[in-house]
Amino acid sequence: MRPFREVRAALRTNPLLAWATALCGVLAVLGVLYFFAAVSVAEALRPMYDPVTRTISELAVGRNGWLQVPAFVALGLSFWALPAGMWRRVRATLFSRLGLILLLVAGASSFVAAAFPTDLRGAVVATASGDVHEAAASVGYACLITAMLLFSWHFRRDDSWRHFRPVSTGLTLVGLGILIGMAVTGNSDVAGLLQRTMAATLLVWVALAGVQAGRLSLAARPARVTDRDD
Repeated sequence: MRPFREVRAALRTNPLLAWATALCGVLAVLGVLYFFAAVSVAEALRPMYDPVTRTISELAVGRNGWLQVPAFVALGLSFWALPAGMWRRVRATLFSRLGLILLLVAGASSFVAAAFPTDLRGAVVATASGDVHEAAASVGYACLITAMLLFSWHFRRDDSWRHFRPVSTGLTLVGLGILIGMAVTGNSDVAGLLQRTMAATLLVWVALAGVQAGRLSLAARPARVTDRDD
């Protein structure tokens, strides 16, 4: 066990790996920013589109729908880049490792959502593509929020991330509350607004976590290593 920890400690202080993981943190932020920019541009190009009632996914259907597909891909890459940037800078616990895995699953779900367009709100006939998209989106949201919950709990014992815990917890609770609200209200007249608010909350967490991971990697601070949560 000791040799393994020594190798791991050496990896944590390797300057090349520090720059590589810092770059992953930057990519996580850039993916989120690209997603927000793509959604804004797509909405501007469709003046009849109502963001209050219609979901983000509906931007991938119809005129200029191609703009939304790379946005989902960028988001998936962001979800994959964040674990790569965090793994060297969070303590190795059950919660942190589960959180990293769930982020990877959320990224894969975003790729699936990009490949299968959703159905428009009020469509008479549901398509297989729309069903797959909805399932992928549900899995992605669930995995991301669960990962945020796990990390918020984990950060209380991680010195490098402890100051981020209040922000992490606040964003997580807001996102979870909105998700519950969406489940209760269903396909309401404010479905688009609720989804946008939740997505913004969750993606701000991803971006801030990416910034923190990049900062810690460049600072090359050794993280404490343990195999369990206290």
